[in-house]
Amino acid sequence: MRAWILELSTLLYHLGLSVWIGGFLVLGALVAPALFRRLERPLAGEIFGGILRRFARVRLITLILVMGAAAARFALWELQVLPAAPAGDGRPPGGALGGSGGSGGGSRL
Repeated sequence: MRAWILELSTLLYHLGLSVWIGGFLVLGALVAPALFRRLERPLAGEIFGGILRRFARVRLITLILVMGAAAARFALWELQVLPAAPAGDGRPPGGALGGSGGSGGGSRL
């Protein structure tokens, strides 16, 4: 059951970020230059100001969506799915080389 909730929260997280960042890119790179190129500056500013006010609502909704999805992902993954840390100092048994810990044993020239 947790797997589909994790997948859904990941989908909503990425969808929210896509709408948020993509919206800024479209407005800044396409809409604003086209408006200011074709209309007089005060009129274009008034129109673009209205567009930004509407986008602020979308931004708020996506912010809530992203934060909720991130919280769900944290709760599902970090708090419940990962096993507990191993006891001891965290090093694997047998040392870093996995052998007896000798001094090498290679030939010298």
